[in-house]
Amino acid sequence: MPVVRRNYRLSAGFGLLRVEDSLPEAKEAGEVPESWLSVFKRANGGALFMDLSSEAQPRKFRSMIGNLVTDGTIRTQDQTEVHLDIAIVSISNTHLQEEAQLGALADRIIPVKFHLPLDVQSELKIHNPVKKQKVNNVHYIPGIREIFSRMIVVSRLEPSQSTALTLTSEDAILFYGGGAKLTDDKMSLVYHSYKELREKRPLDGAKGFTVREAGILRNKVEQYHSCIGIQHIFSMLRDPAYYRGKDTDIKSRIKDWIVLDPDKEGNYSLGKMEEWYRSYLKRDLVRAWLGFDRFGEMKERYFKDYLNHALHYTMKRKIFDPKTNEELPVDEDMLRLIENEMGVSKAIEDKFRSGVNAFFRNQGREVLADHMPLHDAIERVIMSFKANKDALSPFEEMQQAILEKTQDIQKAKKKLDFVMAELLAHGYQECCWENVRMYAKRFMFA
Repeated sequence: MPVVRRNYRLSAGFGLLRVEDSLPEAKEAGEVPESWLSVFKRANGGALFMDLSSEAQPRKFRSMIGNLVTDGTIRTQDQTEVHLDIAIVSISNTHLQEEAQLGALADRIIPVKFHLPLDVQSELKIHNPVKKQKVNNVHYIPGIREIFSRMIVVSRLEPSQSTALTLTSEDAILFYGGGAKLTDDKMSLVYHSYKELREKRPLDGAKGFTVREAGILRNKVEQYHSCIGIQHIFSMLRDPAYYRGKDTDIKSRIKDWIVLDPDKEGNYSLGKMEEWYRSYLKRDLVRAWLGFDRFGEMKERYFKDYLNHALHYTMKRKIFDPKTNEELPVDEDMLRLIENEMGVSKAIEDKFRSGVNAFFRNQGREVLADHMPLHDAIERVIMSFKANKDALSPFEEMQQAILEKTQDIQKAKKKLDFVMAELLAHGYQECCWENVRMYAKRFMFA
């Protein structure tokens, strides 16, 4: 575009205009609708973002864009020339250069291809609840939106390596306790190893479900169900009709994560994504069994103890106990218990322990959620904790109550009522509780 040279001003701004809707067709030959002119006038001096494909905008409007790019002017209905200075960005899934009707404009197009998001947390933000769901009571059981976002992200991974790559950078090894696999796909994975990911997997994000296709898939699920669980997402993804006319590569990308074809009896085996959901549901059920507040307190206590003992281990010092006024040795059993959940080997435990303390020191705060591998490991330790070798873990106690295998059925029922009340106070609805209780009974504990 022709640009008028002006002196730089510190207070200068750059305006952006985004047009998401299609403009109306001109009613008569030679007519320039006011809505067309309004777009140009509002964007003048800045940037115009809109979809300029033939499906999105009228042919004559696209012709005006061509004249604007070529000459820097457009003509109104009375043939008055309007001089404009606009940067034009077309956001589209189509290749504008392949459209013959663009004429000379095709030679001035500079195509830029952006990779689709590979961060589950970023994808999750796109699929947050919207107002219409509150009106018709469509809601997702906790954890299901993340399952959906994970499925969208894995559809963008190259199938040849989708589960094989292990990151080897020192940051990844120390943060994850032995190297991070892409299957971990935590928010921190990209943060710590983005360069390594991009060098080893340059094609990730080039194909797969687009944001628009993911939205269409989500809307289809919401049309038929109000309390959306994992079976509803999987049923849609397993429907062969959904893939007609789409990138056939998507099925080969997601088949390592969700089993798409049933066995001879019509049953589906357990896939990696369902394994992840079961671990998520197990955590929520145990948190509710113990009480969310108590579970949080236990987690924080383990966290503080781990940091304290890991620090004293690194400094080769004993720990002062203010209750007894004694110096006690570092509890290496506790450190190993947590580290085993992360796969930390004996060979790197010294570096890992000093690395964890250095991480939180650099963060400037001690928040367990900042270090998700440690966070998840501590939660798994709590869920499997036994007071003695003959006792049941919290998970085993809850499992027996749901299966009604306890000697005191009334006591178990009262405890399950407590579990339901805890879940209702933390994002679940009554229908969600019935859904997950039956899912756990039929599939997790059968």
